[in-house]
Amino acid sequence: MSTSFYTMTTSLNIDNNNDQDDHDEQAPLDNNSQPLDEHILAIIRKTKKDEHNGHRTIRPALLASELGLSVEDATKELCGLLSAVGGGNDGASFVFEKVDMPGQVDGIGTKATTMVFTFPHDFEERAKKYRRQSDMKQRLQVLTTGLVKFIKVFTAFGLIISLAVLIIAGICL
Repeated sequence: MSTSFYTMTTSLNIDNNNDQDDHDEQAPLDNNSQPLDEHILAIIRKTKKDEHNGHRTIRPALLASELGLSVEDATKELCGLLSAVGGGNDGASFVFEKVDMPGQVDGIGTKATTMVFTFPHDFEERAKKYRRQSDMKQRLQVLTTGLVKFIKVFTAFGLIISLAVLIIAGICL
């Protein structure tokens, strides 16, 4: 199932047709067979580990530039991954950090606030476990909904047939 961590229902849609009119710039990813969440995990896997605890740190701007997403969408995806991995002492976390804006002259300029996400060494296993559990819950929900609809239809036909038998019995007697 192609999913992202944020929506758990979307996938990375890259158009691979050869219409040059529709494409002003090259798509950042050549392979759209891999779901968006797998691309995100691969990018985080490539980041450098912290020497002390093995955690990996990533900023939304890196994810945005690698995947061709907006910074807001990259932040949403990282927040979804943070939710999937879980927090706590051994979990994922984020902090706000002030960064200098480009184009400053003589150190005078504005600072922007950005989120910095930190993921534990086993973030990938946790994220995949969360995805498996979410997929299973969704499948069970669809199965349950189908079963309830079947029972409703079966009951309705049973009532119709029993009513028809009563009508025929009343006419014949």
